[in-house]
Amino acid sequence: MVGYLKPVEESTMPDGEYGLVAPAPAGSVSPSALADNESVSRIERNKSTILSAGDARFAGRDTLLQGPIAPRLIGLAFPILIVLAVQTLVSVAETYFVGFLGDDALAGVALVFPILMLMTMMSNGGIGGGVASAIARAIGAGRMRDAEALMGHSVVIAVAFGAVFTAAILGAGEALFGALGGRGEVLANALRYSSLVFGAAVPIWIVNLLAAALRGAGNVRIPAILTAVGAAMTLCLSPLLIFGWGPFPRFGVAGAGLAMIVYYLIATAALIAYLRSPHTPIRLVRTRIRMVGTNVGAGQMRRARHIARIAALISAGATGLIGLAAALAPAGWIRLFSDSPEVIRVGVDYLHRAAPFYACYGFGMALYFASQGAGSVLWPFIAGCVRLAVVTIGGWYWITVLHGSLEGLLWIIAASLVLFGVVNVVAFATGLSWRTLPSLASRKEPA
Repeated sequence: MVGYLKPVEESTMPDGEYGLVAPAPAGSVSPSALADNESVSRIERNKSTILSAGDARFAGRDTLLQGPIAPRLIGLAFPILIVLAVQTLVSVAETYFVGFLGDDALAGVALVFPILMLMTMMSNGGIGGGVASAIARAIGAGRMRDAEALMGHSVVIAVAFGAVFTAAILGAGEALFGALGGRGEVLANALRYSSLVFGAAVPIWIVNLLAAALRGAGNVRIPAILTAVGAAMTLCLSPLLIFGWGPFPRFGVAGAGLAMIVYYLIATAALIAYLRSPHTPIRLVRTRIRMVGTNVGAGQMRRARHIARIAALISAGATGLIGLAAALAPAGWIRLFSDSPEVIRVGVDYLHRAAPFYACYGFGMALYFASQGAGSVLWPFIAGCVRLAVVTIGGWYWITVLHGSLEGLLWIIAASLVLFGVVNVVAFATGLSWRTLPSLASRKEPA
């Protein structure tokens, strides 16, 4: 939501921050004062552009520029939290159902899960967050045609990335899951599940990016409703297709993938229909493929940074409570999926070491998404690279060179969570991130 903030009383300071404009002496008209007057009049024109382009759909956007921050953040975040909770419930339920098929089925799905999470984080978080922030900045600058063009481009990106994931898994899935340790029936189950899930990668990407675009336009209700309906559908279909009942045949592990395909195909059709309707805040229209310039509508940077701090604290509190609960009662959570003593032991060891540091990860992720909204993601990207390097290089050295224990590897994972949060916090607190964020509200709408 940082992208909706526009400069009204603030001007750029030499250090990249934004402060109040000092009044000129009485009786004088300085060049800077003229520039400031022009800036204010430009913003008033920009506000009219927003209202004329979107009519009543964007009439409430200026409320993001004033008033208490925490209640507004919670109000905007609550539907998204419901969405994430429902999605997590569906994943837990599907894993629970697959657990009844035996350890080989559960292990096969576990091999696919990291790749599926990579695609989910890219479409929902990484690229999806970029789509949301770019559309928010375009709308904040009154550039509605750019916002609609970004929406069209997001569909093209979804098709391209979805096709890449489909081709990669169908072409190299056996080698990949084999390298991850899959053998025999475990590998067979991984291939059955992945071929269906990633066969539907394109609609998964389309749904996630279109939902992100709606969030960027300020509509979090429709993605929440769609996810809730899809969760109910998936929870009904998964056990029917996994175990079979009545007219439904028993598909085993593949049934979980089929249920996901059905949901995402229906969700894709529903989202496209809504985005073509007159009720949508931003329409999905045909547009030629071109590069759309970054549209930074932000200007009230002090308020934007304050919003980011509050959001990070809320996120750290929520993830910290989740981690604390998991660390205090890990065995009960693990037993939902398997009664194997070895599985329980490893799961408990992991949660005891890593879960207490989930707050660091939550704090860093909140700053990452705020930086996306501000169009400055260099240092969050560096923080992610640091975490990746610690886990991959550090983990490899510990296991293969030092022949260390699994417990030591789990501590390395915990350390990576801490470093991810620390790098984000230091960069944000010292001003390394968000250093130069120009406002493009004055640019004309392209013909």
